[in-house]
Amino acid sequence: MNIFIIAGIVVVMIAVTILNIIYLKKGKEEDKKFIEENPDISTIEVYSSSHIVSSNTTIYKVDEKIPHYSKSSFKGFVFIEEGEHILSVGASFTRPGIMYKSVTTDIGPTDIKVKIEKKKKYILKYNKKEGFFLEEIEKKPLNK
Repeated sequence: MNIFIIAGIVVVMIAVTILNIIYLKKGKEEDKKFIEENPDISTIEVYSSSHIVSSNTTIYKVDEKIPHYSKSSFKGFVFIEEGEHILSVGASFTRPGIMYKSVTTDIGPTDIKVKIEKKKKYILKYNKKEGFFLEEIEKKPLNK
């Protein structure tokens, strides 16, 4: 009886892995096609970290429209055109609690105005001093 349960769990894990690989492969193809159709497109990565206090940012809307998220990665990327945009963004922080297992603090949604340049990569971050802000991701040279 136990062998069937273990075999069932293994089969489900293998099926989920295969489905994830298929999903990511189709997502890469869709993103590649979208980038070919829009060669000057920029991206905004949503920040996420998981340490003692885990945090992440979210983009809810771009100019009152649902954003075009990348489907080629488990990291969150939004494709965005050059120009000035109003982003509806939020952030959440989860930390270990004393009376409860964890405590989550949500911030937003808040509207921020951003200026996007073509073919650039940005990351959306939040901190208590500055609030929400975009930071350009610079390409690092390969050390040989």
